[in-house]
Amino acid sequence: MAQVVIAQQESAKYSENLFPYASTLNDRPSITVTGGGTNAVIEYVSNIIYNRRNSIRAIFTGTGVATFNLGNSFDSTVINDGTYILSARIFVPESDSDASISGKLVTFINSAGTDFEFSTTDVNFEFGKWNTFTQLIDMVAGDDFEVQIKIQTDTIGSRIYLGGFKLEQDDRNLGLPSRYSEPLDQITGFQTRIDTINTQALTSATQNTIAFSGTLESNGGLILTDSNAKITPITLNDVITVDFGCTFVTPAGSDHYASISLFVDGNAYRATTHQLIKGSGNDDEFSISWTLPVKDLFLLNGGIIKIKPDTNCSIKNRYLNVLRTHKGIN
Repeated sequence: MAQVVIAQQESAKYSENLFPYASTLNDRPSITVTGGGTNAVIEYVSNIIYNRRNSIRAIFTGTGVATFNLGNSFDSTVINDGTYILSARIFVPESDSDASISGKLVTFINSAGTDFEFSTTDVNFEFGKWNTFTQLIDMVAGDDFEVQIKIQTDTIGSRIYLGGFKLEQDDRNLGLPSRYSEPLDQITGFQTRIDTINTQALTSATQNTIAFSGTLESNGGLILTDSNAKITPITLNDVITVDFGCTFVTPAGSDHYASISLFVDGNAYRATTHQLIKGSGNDDEFSISWTLPVKDLFLLNGGIIKIKPDTNCSIKNRYLNVLRTHKGIN
């Protein structure tokens, strides 16, 4: 483990924040507590903030370690070899100055973890002010970087606030972290999955969830689908376009059909029926495009594409593209 340095000074130079936009906390990404859930109440607040809208507050209910993350909010893939500066801003009220509060920024480079410790017992820590904790990390192009947070105290009822998370490349020998800046809010971008190798069997009269084993392509760094090709909207009031295509291997018989639907929380948000009329064994190409506003249920549950044929059949050459066409204005 390494000790994180408190840097009350920051470089005045601008340096791009390489974390995803969700790290700003503006849109309150989901907090996932992975350990010690009874040791702290971890939530967003807007009364004591370093970021523009929110900070994370932990009120300690026990003296054990509480561990949490914000999903993919602190994930980044670096594109250059070099030294990177990780920084986070931490505030403890003066009324809690008798408490000893410590924590770790648990960083993962290609899944290999390293703990960087911080503590309010550091002689440079100032209560009632935002303190900048910083650490230099060497990485090479293509490294996947993630962060998890662990915190604990010796005083139940004490509080800690966190914000101002930044990852930047030290390509100008800053030494110190630059002034906090929000990552660019990438407005548009897409994620595409294509599976031209595998065939999926569909059971008649059943809502078959469409699966993908193909490669993932994307731009803009937006997370619009998960590893199972579930559609995962980003922000309330966004507008996204979902394109889906596949090839049906036409079953034997006549007058067969299949219903293709997009389900959200068990309800069909979009659906269409495709007639299978090309004759047994012939390939029947299908594609559809849906434009969808992102409201509460869609944001919370995501969307799943399902196909319900009237008879057993199979599909191949599956294609899924999710495009964020408009950022929500709240």
